[in-house]
Amino acid sequence: MKATLNQVMGQMRAGLHIYAKPFALVESLLRNEFVVDAHDPIPYGYRIRLDCGLVISMYTSGRTMVQGSTGMSYPQGYLQALIPLLPIETSWNIKEVRYPAVAKFLREHRAAVRAAQDANQSEW
Repeated sequence: MKATLNQVMGQMRAGLHIYAKPFALVESLLRNEFVVDAHDPIPYGYRIRLDCGLVISMYTSGRTMVQGSTGMSYPQGYLQALIPLLPIETSWNIKEVRYPAVAKFLREHRAAVRAAQDANQSEW
């Protein structure tokens, strides 16, 4: 079942003050045409399930983890669209990170974000 942005926002509204980051992430995922199958609170955080089989867990400690497997023959494009939406420190516990194209994109994305952060800090 494909959740629309309004449905998900209505369901998450009650926990908005507690789960501001997952709320923003689900909104961003839906705006970028990802399909959110389920989202629910877990002990010390929030879990978001995508239709492809990936599970994104965001914890109150600030840690974000992606687990599972996409089950796709060529997941590179899907993951390259997902990676920039998640925090830079995200732990990727999925087999697709072993694909050379995905691993290279993830390394380059992290390096670019860190370089931008360093440039912003040096301006101050």
